Amino acid sequence: MDVISLSLELEALATENARRQPGMPRGDLVARAQALEADAQRLGVPDLIAVSLLRQGDILLSEGRPREAIGPLEQARASLRMTRKDDLGVRALAMLADAYGALGEWRTLDRVCQQGIDLVEAFRSKVTAPYLQSAYLRSRIGLYTWGVRAAHELGQPQRMLDRADRSKSRFVMRYLTGGTDAPDAGRVEAEFRSVCAQVDAAERDGRVTEPLLQKRRALWDLLVIERLRAGGQTAVDLGRGTTQELLAEDEAVIYHYWLSRHELLIATIDRRRIDAEVRTMSPAERRNLEAFTTAVRTYAQSGPSSIFDQAVEFSTLLLPSGPQGAAILRHKRRLLVSPHRLLHAIPFHALRWDGRHLLRRFALTYVPNLATLTVTYRPPHQAPMVAVGVAHYQLGQPPLPRAEEEAEAVRDLYAGNGFQAVALIGPDGTERKLEELERNGVLGRCGTLHLATHGVSVSGDTPMESNLILRDSVLDGLDISGWNLGAEVVVLSACCSGQRAIAGRGMQELPGDELLGLQAAFFVAGARRILGSLWPVDSAAAQQITTDFHRRLVEGTSPEVALQRATLDYLDGAGLLKRRAYYWAPFFIAAIGRRRPAEERLRG
Repeated sequence: MDVISLSLELEALATENARRQPGMPRGDLVARAQALEADAQRLGVPDLIAVSLLRQGDILLSEGRPREAIGPLEQARASLRMTRKDDLGVRALAMLADAYGALGEWRTLDRVCQQGIDLVEAFRSKVTAPYLQSAYLRSRIGLYTWGVRAAHELGQPQRMLDRADRSKSRFVMRYLTGGTDAPDAGRVEAEFRSVCAQVDAAERDGRVTEPLLQKRRALWDLLVIERLRAGGQTAVDLGRGTTQELLAEDEAVIYHYWLSRHELLIATIDRRRIDAEVRTMSPAERRNLEAFTTAVRTYAQSGPSSIFDQAVEFSTLLLPSGPQGAAILRHKRRLLVSPHRLLHAIPFHALRWDGRHLLRRFALTYVPNLATLTVTYRPPHQAPMVAVGVAHYQLGQPPLPRAEEEAEAVRDLYAGNGFQAVALIGPDGTERKLEELERNGVLGRCGTLHLATHGVSVSGDTPMESNLILRDSVLDGLDISGWNLGAEVVVLSACCSGQRAIAGRGMQELPGDELLGLQAAFFVAGARRILGSLWPVDSAAAQQITTDFHRRLVEGTSPEVALQRATLDYLDGAGLLKRRAYYWAPFFIAAIGRRRPAEERLRG
């Protein structure tokens, strides 16, 4: 058999094994793989020898024979010597992790996972576009999940969290620690902006084409690559106690990480303690969770708003239940929540703790991972604010009668407290006017940006094209990510503006849990905190909650506490119907970075 024929036979064998139903015998496939290995040995091609051995291991694992799979997998690693460590070598380690994990041999599993993670991290840093990073992890994520499980079983909480965080929303940290002065970044940015202008013109004329959109996506990826090359940095690793030391005495973290489809790690963390428990879900509980998160991400205004009341049913499933976790939370006032995968569609602040909504106990902030807590920033001093309100649209959207009134109220609030304030309303609520503010440096200097307009749910396949609708155009994430934005706080008083991409491009769940959508766009542009919504909002509730939020922000209240108090004031004054979760629970604050300790007030 020649090399090409052998390669085709090995691919066919992999396909056949994948198509076999669980429980079906695969003994004949093992024999075929062994025969193909003999052919590969005669040809003397290390890659094909390794692949044939990997096929044997894969088939044995599929048959529930992990102990027998270890031998071929170790032989595959040995046959590679110094070649193809980044793909075949890592794959062998990932399959060995499956074998040792199935056997519960935690110490060996811990060693294998660390070797694999080190290799993945070395090569992953060369992959730049966020979707490519997720795709790269697709066949390698088991090294992280098994590594987290092994560290948990061995009683190594810091190691457990470090491994979890390495596979959780890392791209945004790479971008934040990158730079903007690469030699080619200016040229690429100019070309990117030019294509954005072409897309805007084509959208106004109703003749936008997919090739033009693809060109813009490619240029955005290239721009990210150039900026990362300039910075030359990756996200920080979590040293012992590093993240915990950043927490205040009144703060705690609830950190989620899926170990498998039905096993969820829940870690509760404060300055001194880490408590971790593994929650095992029944198939029915997992189905209910998936059905709820799907409903949140696909909800239309015509649907029954009562579905959001079901969130409270997941309280015992998703919150700490052990005495140690309860002790950590007992005297805390602020809570950082770091969800994972489909849990990004859960309004944790609407869950119940000790018989009350979590919001009544804690001021909540949602964070992509723990590494983002290590980024510090200085809030802008007496910075201008910009408010945009769009009530009427030229693209066929229904009117938002309260939007302009909301923007005016926010502008007047800041102006009355000595801030320079700009409002774009009526005919000024356009992309052109916003771009003028960006070119003139106003957006770069502003401390707060408020956008009251229509929003569109995040698309799993093109999440950076999540939209905000202005008077005469569609503003998407790729446009926004090119801004130079100085705002500490961005308020998106718009439907679905806080949604994250959970799946897409053939993946049911993004392995790397990358931050994609409008959140990512504003963070990349320079924002630090984003008040967004998980589903379509009620205009009256949005206006009351966001306006009260700004009032408290101007008084010097921290953003998370300002939202907590504004929402509680709304709840305390609302009637029975308006107290339902649909009206108040979509609003949440996502954050990257923390204010430097000496600077607590908005004004500096």
